[in-house]
Amino acid sequence: MKFTAAALIAFLAGAKAVSAINVWATFCSDAAGTKDCSIDFQVSNPGCFSVSPGSAKYVRFHPRPGFQDPFASKTYSLIVSPRGGCPCQSNKQIFPPNEVGTKGRVIKLNDGVASQPSYRFVSGKAGPNNC
Repeated sequence: MKFTAAALIAFLAGAKAVSAINVWATFCSDAAGTKDCSIDFQVSNPGCFSVSPGSAKYVRFHPRPGFQDPFASKTYSLIVSPRGGCPCQSNKQIFPPNEVGTKGRVIKLNDGVASQPSYRFVSGKAGPNNC
């Protein structure tokens, strides 16, 4: 019985971790989230990426099919860098759980966040700018 309970807990914890990995962000040039869109970027991956300046006006968050909503209790920040390679943080936009969700909602990027050279996502609220 102990093994079964431990296996079930491990499985449920793993399922929740996998769902967080399967949320994606697509950057587009229009409020409908359909024009000049980028490839999908994994929100839980803190790696640096760049988006065509014309595409980085709006962001649409969406899940992969079959996974629960990992934003139910998570905040993510989009970190901006003024140069390629994400050497520092010059600006940020915070996406609280009640704003993001995973229903395909399109969110306008703030001034100073839209059309920048490089980006990365971090879990939680980002710290102060350091460029």
